[in-house]
Amino acid sequence: MKFIGEFEYSNDSTAKNSKQEAIENECIEDSCIQKEEIKLTNNKIKINVQLSAPATMFDSSCVIIEILSFEAKSGYVIAEYDSGEGEEYINKIKYLPGGKEEEIENDDVNFN
Repeated sequence: MKFIGEFEYSNDSTAKNSKQEAIENECIEDSCIQKEEIKLTNNKIKINVQLSAPATMFDSSCVIIEILSFEAKSGYVIAEYDSGEGEEYINKIKYLPGGKEEEIENDDVNFN
């Protein structure tokens, strides 16, 4: 699993409140994104999580990313889950500001 990207908010307070809302959500307990991995710097939140984890943790982790996206003004976070069963089973979602998301093709993004 990979969760990589950054959201920018209109001000420091909005960024801080978004982080607080995410870490207080019950999904954080079942997420592979831990509190300390949500990096807050001024009006930006950065996520860079790359690990192996059970598939059940992907959805909870995506909820945390979605919460962080609601008040963001710019940026994105890419979420990737690889089932290990081949290219056609790699799921990539781009989380955009305002709680929007779009599925992306494997060729559209490269984490390297």
